[in-house]
Amino acid sequence: MKRDDLIIEGERIDLVMLTMDDLLLWLHDPPELARRMDVTNLEEQLNDQLEKVFRSRIDKIFHDRDNLFWYTYFAVVVKEIKSIIGLIGFKGTPDRNGWSEIGYEIKPSFQNLGYATDAVRVFRDWTFRNTSIKAIFAETERPNISSQRVLEKTGFLRVEEDEEMIRWLCNREERIKHT
Repeated sequence: MKRDDLIIEGERIDLVMLTMDDLLLWLHDPPELARRMDVTNLEEQLNDQLEKVFRSRIDKIFHDRDNLFWYTYFAVVVKEIKSIIGLIGFKGTPDRNGWSEIGYEIKPSFQNLGYATDAVRVFRDWTFRNTSIKAIFAETERPNISSQRVLEKTGFLRVEEDEEMIRWLCNREERIKHT
């Protein structure tokens, strides 16, 4: 990959920060974005929900360009095959407590192969080393056992539950103690 943007390297994957232009290209010209990123595949069509999320993120970035890191996605790229297999990112800037929520998704054909765990671990470690965030939290729906396992394996603890959702927290201080 020959990009000047932030690339967070892992062993099997790279996390490539998508700029506002990248998000716009993904919406309007995925083949051009694939060429620019030097990847072998890119979904031609975003589903309606993801398109809505992309448009919302583009709007937030447009109005707050200094916080691109907190509003954009990072493409999860498998190094060996140069393929985008998912996305990971924060859902916004840290709140007044210094916490921010993480979200991630891996294509079904690449699930249960450890890629989500790799992505969360690499993203979490880089974030704790390079920002002042105090904690990262996540939510999973109760039936989503795979995502719960990812969070457990990457040091998140269950902190709250209701009949639909489980809330998870990974505290910076706890991570530092265990590394």
